[in-house]
Amino acid sequence: MSQRIQDVAARLFDEHGFAETTVGSIAAEAGISERTFFRYFAAKDDLLFASFAADTQWAIDSVGDQAPGNDPWDTLQAVVEAALERLTADAQRRAERFQHIAADSPQVQASYLAHQRLFQRKLADALWLRWASNEADHRIILNAVVSAVFAALNEVVALSADRSPEEQRHLIRATMAAMRPSAAVWTHSR
Repeated sequence: MSQRIQDVAARLFDEHGFAETTVGSIAAEAGISERTFFRYFAAKDDLLFASFAADTQWAIDSVGDQAPGNDPWDTLQAVVEAALERLTADAQRRAERFQHIAADSPQVQASYLAHQRLFQRKLADALWLRWASNEADHRIILNAVVSAVFAALNEVVALSADRSPEEQRHLIRATMAAMRPSAAVWTHSR
């Protein structure tokens, strides 16, 4: 049912816009009551972030799937590469729809930033645990590196919106290569 509600909402957002689409219209089109809608989603905005939990778990699982000898950067780069391979035309349409909605809604932008920050923290913690470092400094460094990577990737995607998906992937790979920290970062201690 959750997926059905999301599909109906996506169609209505495309047809009428996010702000103009009500929970009532989503529920009616999905053939459910508003009360049933609220069993699945606390608010209309939550429809936009429904995949975050699954995507976060996928990224954490991907960290665990990497070779044990990889340093945190190699692992992060492998996760980014796997995410690029996972992108489908449908996922890109959802991302474009989301960007359009977020551009017109400060509330959605704020919610996105909170979700993204949580995702980044969980990914950085997974890298830290995988690396088996007990140093608090390493945890701070990993959080900073993951945040920097996401900021850079968001910028690449925003600035290359007119490019083909393959060109965007190339730019993301080039950005990751340019950002690679020196090995000294991973041996840093107090």
